[in-house]
Amino acid sequence: MNTWAELIDQVMLGTQGAASPSGEWASHTPEQALLKQIALAGAARRGGYVAPAVRSLPELNPAPPEVLPACSVIAVDWLRKMERTSYARELIRDWGIFMIGRRKRVPHTSLPSVLGIINKHEQWIPYLLPVIGERGRWMIENSEGYAELRKPELWSMEEMPELKAAEIAEDNKLLIDLRKQMMEGLAHE
Repeated sequence: MNTWAELIDQVMLGTQGAASPSGEWASHTPEQALLKQIALAGAARRGGYVAPAVRSLPELNPAPPEVLPACSVIAVDWLRKMERTSYARELIRDWGIFMIGRRKRVPHTSLPSVLGIINKHEQWIPYLLPVIGERGRWMIENSEGYAELRKPELWSMEEMPELKAAEIAEDNKLLIDLRKQMMEGLAHE
């Protein structure tokens, strides 16, 4: 984040799902780093700094129209909750299989956080990549932050692993209860 417009965009989108600050901002939370960057950029602007003019804007095609309907915000909230549990490995697999089966995608506003989850946890790529929709693919193609997700083998149907629901031991009552709660919460999808 270095231009005023980028900083304002980040404020509008929020810091949830944003990459951890690095460099001189590494000791701060994402919120603190963003506020300090805005304060610094604002002081420079008030001091008379004018950013150099851009000679030409890069050609950027708009995202293609979506094919799948969006899942609810509640469904995305379940995904975010499950990521923070000790059973994330099992529950996120089941969440992804459920959304793929319902032919749903995540809403546009949730793409940064879902792509962040995919970027952090390679094992969930086959379960979450199919639910990012056309705009998610467009974001991957047009953002250096998601360069790892451009690998052709991730998008090849021949190399796609078989998606399997989590196997849950009968004596794991907590995981069984969490899965049941999640599935009940997703029932209206």
